[in-house]
Amino acid sequence: MPYKPEISLIDKKYLTENLNLLNGTSFKVDINKTITPNLEYFITSANLPGISVAAAMHPTMNRNLKMPGDKIEYMPLELVFLVDENMKNWQEIYDWLLVEVTSKDSIHGDLKHRDLTLTIMNSHNNIGKQIQFVDCFPTELSGLEFNLQNTDVQYLTATVTIEYSYYKIVEWLWI
Repeated sequence: MPYKPEISLIDKKYLTENLNLLNGTSFKVDINKTITPNLEYFITSANLPGISVAAAMHPTMNRNLKMPGDKIEYMPLELVFLVDENMKNWQEIYDWLLVEVTSKDSIHGDLKHRDLTLTIMNSHNNIGKQIQFVDCFPTELSGLEFNLQNTDVQYLTATVTIEYSYYKIVEWLWI
């Protein structure tokens, strides 16, 4: 894995700062516009996926001891978006999924995997953190339900599930 973060378990800088709470509505998602030019501005929800490390068992004479494992597993990224009336943004994901399975290109072919950035704004609406997802590709696209029994206009949303190699956290410092 090429990403090696500088990890400090005790960072004194954060102990003295006045921290504000994180606003869940101040974000944006940047996707490579060559594949999905119509999706970016319609995203209404994005999750920052969790990570996990399975415990490894170390057998001893009297019991099995649990120790930290050696592999990190990243949960999938899910994006919810409003579908435009021509279904262009939904079809872009649909076409991307088709390219994944029909293309004879290498696994890191030009159209198959792309990076994606989740930008989280701080309380002053400046960039607080950016999470860069590396080698993204969609694995699931939800269907659309059309229903004549709805009495009010309900705009359709869809969910795309995205897998990736790993993500890295980029911090922006504003002076």
